[in-house]
Amino acid sequence: MTDLLILGLPRSGTTWVAEVLSSADGTDYVHEPDNERLHIAAVWAKDGMGRFPFVPKDHDQDAPYGDLWRKAFRSTIGLPGLAIDRRFRGSPLAEQAAQGFAPRPLLLLSRTADAIRRRRYTPNRIVKSVHGVGSAEFAQACAVCKVLIIRRDPLNVIASWVDMSLPDATRNHFRPNSSEPFPSRPQHGKLAQAVWTYAYLQMALDRAVDRNSDWHVVSHERLLKSPKRQFAKLAEEVGVPWGDANMRYLLGSNAVGDGYRTVRSWKGLEERWKKTFSEVEADRIRRQLHRYGQGLSVDEA
Repeated sequence: MTDLLILGLPRSGTTWVAEVLSSADGTDYVHEPDNERLHIAAVWAKDGMGRFPFVPKDHDQDAPYGDLWRKAFRSTIGLPGLAIDRRFRGSPLAEQAAQGFAPRPLLLLSRTADAIRRRRYTPNRIVKSVHGVGSAEFAQACAVCKVLIIRRDPLNVIASWVDMSLPDATRNHFRPNSSEPFPSRPQHGKLAQAVWTYAYLQMALDRAVDRNSDWHVVSHERLLKSPKRQFAKLAEEVGVPWGDANMRYLLGSNAVGDGYRTVRSWKGLEERWKKTFSEVEADRIRRQLHRYGQGLSVDEA
């Protein structure tokens, strides 16, 4: 049995990787259980913690946020919970929760929905998150699972944020974090704020990777160079099944797509930022990333 937590920044390719790896029979996929815009139970679990919690490994694992990660691997949302999530998703209350303003009735409903779960029955489970990058070690400690980190060229990530007007890129949704000191967030300029957000989140993830030599790390760009070979190799490394169903799903993802869909024409994705930024803008972003201690090379395990 393999439990695998996939983490990476938003728009780094985490969903694509998770869906491909989980497409084999006997493997479950849990999509962003900590995303309060998608799952009402996350509202209670993350109350007061911000959109991207920064929780140290030694934090109380019996707290609701720790319970969220255990349940993500050990149980499944039942039909009543799925119905509640469907009605909640896309509602004004969901957007309020994402901004950190959850009224008490919503918190109580969230706690109730969290209790409506059933046992897990599949031997392999993959859980994917982009909002847990600041709490990666804590999540692993609670879930007792393997960890796979997806990295992507920062210019590609930030270009995707800009193209999609991603609210999380510029929203000031961080709580003070004394354990990870970092320069102050820019007060003006959406692109400058997006670059800061990227550097801040990637810094937290990089430091966690440095402390955990057993974690698996792969770059989006490496996967694109030879998808069939690289995905089969990755599945073997992390211990999840790989077969014809995975290959069919992988090949089917090589198609024209946009938005949050995980189909994309693979050609040109390695430098997709060139469709969004000029060389002058790219150089400005590179300089800002350098000031934050982030280079443009994508390290791989």
